[in-house]
Amino acid sequence: MADEIKVGTEGAASAAETSGQESAPHGVAAAEGTTGEESFATFTDTADTSATGGQPRAADGGDDGAKRRNAEQARRRREAERARAIEDARREAIIDALDGKNPYTGRPMKDADDVAEFLAMREIEKKGGDPVTDYSEHLTARAREERLQREEREREEAWFVSDREAFAEKYPDVKLDELISDEAFADYADGKVGKKPLAEIYEGYLRQSARFEERARTRAAQAAANREASPGALGTAGTSDTGFYTREQVQAMSLAEVQRNLTKINESMKHWK
Repeated sequence: MADEIKVGTEGAASAAETSGQESAPHGVAAAEGTTGEESFATFTDTADTSATGGQPRAADGGDDGAKRRNAEQARRRREAERARAIEDARREAIIDALDGKNPYTGRPMKDADDVAEFLAMREIEKKGGDPVTDYSEHLTARAREERLQREEREREEAWFVSDREAFAEKYPDVKLDELISDEAFADYADGKVGKKPLAEIYEGYLRQSARFEERARTRAAQAAANREASPGALGTAGTSDTGFYTREQVQAMSLAEVQRNLTKINESMKHWK
């Protein structure tokens, strides 16, 4: 009897895979290898929020931005519809291949829950367990895993809420939505959100911005000093602080500048050492 069940389940799996793989788009998981409670198709429709503290980045404004958002939403709807259609086809293929009956229990298979039960039992059998007697333990372990995952998500969500509240209390004048939508801040915060408090990330961003601004001021001051020390500047701005040209200033002059300032150069040369 066990051999007959094994042959039957393998045939059902083969039929399901053949039905789904011909039209499965990228991102859709095959039925083979899934557990009982997993869907035959996997589709994700969540925005990337890793760099923004759990909040989607601000979308582009204007008509072009609205058109892009609408096109993206339409694309996701089409992908979801295709994924559901493939899932339905695989489910029906499994039920048809098994003549509408779970070979492990003998009970009729009518819907996705029945198919999920069959797939879980088949997975237990693959691991060397008893599909019937071990199924209850499988469900308990699955429920425990889902509970732990749910508790972890709840802890993360509570941490993000608390972190945002702490940030708002420390920096009440900073509009968080505007900060999150700032591309420079988002780039700096990438990989840090969720690992460090938002206030700490913001303070690091300010320090980095201040360093950039200081370097910019230093470069601007140096450029201004270079312009003042250039031959062109000497011809218009006059002499050094002593009222005379230095040897270096004269050496940097062009022939035209020397001719134009010859009298003052002669006076300056008297003071050279």
